[in-house]
Amino acid sequence: MRVLWVLGTHESELGPTADRSVVARSPIASDRLRIAIPAAELSRLGVDSEFCVLRPGVPQPDPDGYDAVVFGKFGSPELDATGRVDWWWTFAQHALGAGCRVVVDVSDNPFAGANPRAGLYHRLLPACSAASAPSAWLARAIAAHCAAEPRVIADPYEGRRAEARFAPSDPLRLLWYGHPLNLRYLQALVPSLAELAHERALALEVVTGEVQGIEAGLESLTRQLAPRFSARYTPWSLEVMPQAFARCDLVVIPSDSGDPKKAGASPNRLIEALVAGRLPVASPLEAYRPYAGYAVLEEDLIAGLRHAWSAPAEAAARILAGQAAVIERHGPRVVAQQWLELLDPPA
Repeated sequence: MRVLWVLGTHESELGPTADRSVVARSPIASDRLRIAIPAAELSRLGVDSEFCVLRPGVPQPDPDGYDAVVFGKFGSPELDATGRVDWWWTFAQHALGAGCRVVVDVSDNPFAGANPRAGLYHRLLPACSAASAPSAWLARAIAAHCAAEPRVIADPYEGRRAEARFAPSDPLRLLWYGHPLNLRYLQALVPSLAELAHERALALEVVTGEVQGIEAGLESLTRQLAPRFSARYTPWSLEVMPQAFARCDLVVIPSDSGDPKKAGASPNRLIEALVAGRLPVASPLEAYRPYAGYAVLEEDLIAGLRHAWSAPAEAAARILAGQAAVIERHGPRVVAQQWLELLDPPA
């Protein structure tokens, strides 16, 4: 079986075809978790994968000769101005006409709010052979736009399982990591963290992509709140993450559980923390709730942090149980089998 995976992000502009090792190092999580890792595991099941970016001015691959085409996450809204929307739609029509099974993988809700991606998905989802999403909530959110019921395919975990540990230090070392677009949730939490620092000294590490002024801003915050609170910036990379997890006591993942754009989010940041052996203290997003027994989920994250550090034995037990659950639900081989069943369904 031959599968063509279509990438759609700025950072994935890799030419008409790309090597899987390059895709696997993309700073965009959906490139790695929804494309590169599944493709690597599918290769063990006899599936050949190729990767491409569709954009004007670059020769597009011929869909003839592929059994399935998977459209990954369409990139930033400003890409609409480049003509890629029409290219994706035209290529999907060609692939369907060539007899390919066309799968549209939706990792963010394109119909929440005034989303410029909505027009593309209004066209793609009813026409495609199948659709997939990383959470049950998101699958329900797009179901009305699909010709068939969307399939929930989990995000695989990435990285190696690390020792589960919870031994709070002084200061308590917190880790936040994620896409720069999610920094606003951390910014909203900082005043509460500053207050909490009067109770227990805190050291916050922020790992994310390049953001203008972030390093200077965190240094300024440290000067204002020292010695009870400090904050540092670390540029994201695959190599940095295991080191950042090893340095921290707790992972903090603030969000907005009432925001429909976040409600269907993948639990990938939460499961990454558990695999790395650290306890996540997170907002109770819908996709996180199946992991309530393995993390601390609270609307009030300050209360969640207090709960975590006051019960170290419970915290360690949650991490251990969470690692077992993540391996069972999000192991790369488990996820590859889900993809195979969607790409090559029984007759």
